[in-house]
Amino acid sequence: MDHGIVGHACAQKTADRFKPDVLITPSSFNPYCFALDPLPLGNPSMDPYTRNKRKRISSIKKVLFLTYEDNFYARLDRFAYQEKYYKEIFSTFDRLIAAGIEIFYRPHYENIDYHLYLFDFFGIDISRINYVNSNKTPFPKSIYKMDLMVSNVSNCFFEAQAAGVPTIFMEPRFIKNALWPPFNGVNGKEVLRVSTAEELLQLILSNQNNPKYLNNFLDNFLEKYAPLYMGNLDGMASKRIIEFICNKNESRMAR
Repeated sequence: MDHGIVGHACAQKTADRFKPDVLITPSSFNPYCFALDPLPLGNPSMDPYTRNKRKRISSIKKVLFLTYEDNFYARLDRFAYQEKYYKEIFSTFDRLIAAGIEIFYRPHYENIDYHLYLFDFFGIDISRINYVNSNKTPFPKSIYKMDLMVSNVSNCFFEAQAAGVPTIFMEPRFIKNALWPPFNGVNGKEVLRVSTAEELLQLILSNQNNPKYLNNFLDNFLEKYAPLYMGNLDGMASKRIIEFICNKNESRMAR
């Protein structure tokens, strides 16, 4: 999984060496170069977020910040902006806290010492924020408690929106051909994308007490774009994939 980052050269080499029998995808969207029609069975990570569990925010009191996308997936032209990502998000903390907003900070699975180094480097007082341990708190348990999420490229970008939590995509240096949709899509329609702390603050604070704009964006995204990029959000993706694989194996063994 490339988490939405375009890596044509690596993908091509992978396709040259490995020719799968089946290409299982979340939806009909197929960014890969395998000469196969996708089999859209859904994304198992979306199974916890069925429509009947979707929340609706009434104000912004708690904001969850995720870390920059994992280095293993980064293109070099994007990776250079990792430090700027942290500079921009950390620059918002004081003003958000002053506005009465709680800050939650959730790494992916990086070592906590790395983030303690970042906090020290950028002068962040960790006692003023809520550090969420990824190893102890599953993402679905965290996200339903939030009113807004800020992230870079991550599967959590889709999970949060499926849970009903508006999500802002912070991309310090927007390189259109380095990303897949919806990350590089039309801003305000397919994605809420910002590049600076000021843009992020403006979007959060202007919607703090009346997040109608954010809710309307999310409604439109889930109706028009979620089926294309996230697949069927019915909580049954895992079941469909397992049944398909088991039936495929049974058919081979019966020959």
